[in-house]
Amino acid sequence: MLGKRTIALAIFMLFSALYIWTMCPTVYLMDCGELILAAYKLQIAHTTGYPLFCILGKISTYLMPYGSIAWQINAMNAIFSAAAVALMFLALCEITRKRFAVFAAALFAVSPIFWDVATSAEVHGLSTLLLTIEFFLFLKWYRLRDNRLLPYLAFTAGLCMTNHLSSALILPGILYGILRRSPEAIRDRALMAKSAAMFLLPLSVYLYLPLRAAASKGEIWGDFYSATGFLAYVSGRWFRVLMFSSPPVEVYQSFLKFLKLLLGQFPIYLAWAIPIGGVLIRRRQKGLLGALLIMLIINVAYNINYKIPDIEPYYVPSMLVLSVLAAAGIAAATDSLRSRTARAMALAVLPLALVVTAAAGFPRAQKRDATFVMDYAENTLRTLEKDAIFISCGDATHNAMLYARAVEGARLDIIMMHRNIIRAWSRTSKDWNARFYYDSVSSASPAMRRFRWPQKKYSRSEILDEKLLYDVIEATIKERPIYMACIGNDYESHPILKRLEDDYQLLPEGITYRIYPKSQKVDLAALARRNEALWRNYRVSKHIYDGSIKGGELERETPNRYAEFHVAVADLELRAGMYPDAQRNFAKALLIEPGLMRARNGLGVALACQDRYREAAMEWQTVLSHRPDDRTALRGLETARAALSAQPGAGQ
Repeated sequence: MLGKRTIALAIFMLFSALYIWTMCPTVYLMDCGELILAAYKLQIAHTTGYPLFCILGKISTYLMPYGSIAWQINAMNAIFSAAAVALMFLALCEITRKRFAVFAAALFAVSPIFWDVATSAEVHGLSTLLLTIEFFLFLKWYRLRDNRLLPYLAFTAGLCMTNHLSSALILPGILYGILRRSPEAIRDRALMAKSAAMFLLPLSVYLYLPLRAAASKGEIWGDFYSATGFLAYVSGRWFRVLMFSSPPVEVYQSFLKFLKLLLGQFPIYLAWAIPIGGVLIRRRQKGLLGALLIMLIINVAYNINYKIPDIEPYYVPSMLVLSVLAAAGIAAATDSLRSRTARAMALAVLPLALVVTAAAGFPRAQKRDATFVMDYAENTLRTLEKDAIFISCGDATHNAMLYARAVEGARLDIIMMHRNIIRAWSRTSKDWNARFYYDSVSSASPAMRRFRWPQKKYSRSEILDEKLLYDVIEATIKERPIYMACIGNDYESHPILKRLEDDYQLLPEGITYRIYPKSQKVDLAALARRNEALWRNYRVSKHIYDGSIKGGELERETPNRYAEFHVAVADLELRAGMYPDAQRNFAKALLIEPGLMRARNGLGVALACQDRYREAAMEWQTVLSHRPDDRTALRGLETARAALSAQPGAGQ
């Protein structure tokens, strides 16, 4: 029989290979580009700073003999994630037999949430590794009641908090478990003092922030750190406005999303094992079930009340707890079978369940050729004229552009500022939080420097309503070309659009909008031809158009942006009388996003302008089947039917 350590090593090797094989080769979604950059340059990442990730990420760039900086740090995350699976196996061995521990650990490893986490540079892989060490030490202590393990458990808990503060959510459950299992340990002052010291010791890693503050000046989050201060930054004060502020209906919807994630991790044919495992653990190990439930309840309660788009990885601790219960439940159910044949059949079903779960998670987790975020960033940089100002919008593409500029040295001539950061003014702060950031981005422009704080003071409402941004545009438009990444969508317009609409026109230029004074006459046909030339030179992944990019709003953000800009270019071509070109761009938008009714309406207009009324009518009928009151489609369909009835032979 193979020993536990040998099996753990095999698990680590297997999932390291799987995660590296399926990982993104470059910058991926959300914070990926920013974290890679912060690690590579040993700078400050977004609040709470993530010092441990940055330090280990920098070390990985020296140890990895292959690939780009992005590939190296992605690979580090994949290796940490594989190590977490191996440690989880060892933790599960403390409450069940090896065969069931292997199954539960492997099931967790190929679950949609964790496999997605493991294949790009994110802090959650490292957090999960440290959390599984905590689980291992806690469950081992629970079995042996060996108090010598408690200081090591405390040290791991402290270290985990230097990577992600949400890891503290499992600590109340651990403390409850210790109190129930061994109350005398709490009364042992020497043991508690040693454990407290071991917990506080790794928190010194946060000294990374003041030590690297000077080196981080001129970068988004380094300047933000300077504005907010150490305690506010480390405690994540800026994000508190997103916590426990949602109305009950949104909290309920978030809970339903959690249940959906739970069924992705533990499908119906496995979920039954969780309550059985809970009953078994309650009978055999006093207080352990209560400890696990406290961890689970606190984690879920926090997450369903935290309104951020990338909340899914925050449920990893919940899935770890449920994996403990599931492993115990599956073991108990299998052992209850009296027939040896029945037990053998039950064990044979477990690999099948793994295959089914892996197959379900693979489309989203597989990122071997997921270059679409970095492609979008590079395409944007190709679009901008020399010395332009670029107002970005959206973390994923902005962070990828930061990586391209800071690591690869691309387009250092442009001034790039993040619209969302410029608007940053915390409710708990008296001053504008982005003042140092604005100082940094404005250094190359004499006109922009006139708006530095405190020379030009704006109220909080003026900052949030983008009066500052409007004034900057007004002051610099004669000095430099100005581009914006986005102006909103069908459901929301950014405040800056309302401020600009009276004096400026925003016209698509590739995958950006160029801002022109309304007084400036623009040759629409020439601009349309420039757009077509830009799109021919873009590198656009085939996955943008074939619908194979799976996931939620984060994964679909970049494809949907391409769709929106296809529509914007097509609208421009309609205005220029280039109807076949407009038809082609509307059709491309619908390839990306079939539900984009604005594109379908536009396609109907482009077809009608070519006297193809029957095809146009079909497009408008499709719109009306989804939105019966759509005025554009109603007017278009009426026009198409009138034109068709007026054609020779229409009444026959």
